[in-house]
Amino acid sequence: MISEFPPGMKPAEPPEAGAGALRSGFGVAHFGLQTTDLDGVLTRLRDAGAQVHAEPRRTGSIRYVYVSAPDGVVIELVELHLPAHLARFVPVINGVNRGIHLTRRALAKRLFK
Repeated sequence: MISEFPPGMKPAEPPEAGAGALRSGFGVAHFGLQTTDLDGVLTRLRDAGAQVHAEPRRTGSIRYVYVSAPDGVVIELVELHLPAHLARFVPVINGVNRGIHLTRRALAKRLFK
């Protein structure tokens, strides 16, 4: 989630991060990235000294964890585990997603010439 600073407010030290978002303030609450190797990425980040908020959690088909970037922005790392009967649809879903993004890009180019 990204929001503007209210009028008169200037960037400052980032506020304390909670479970996946800033506890107060404005700006980037958290930024999500998908990975196919959550444990490997998490190990590399820990080895580099990143602040990990908690151990990875699982909700349905999603495993995720929150870490803090050096500037205080919270990053959500997500790993998707689809059931076997749904995994075969991933290429179709990816194709639809790509089509949506290409359409949005084409529309934006036309609108903001």
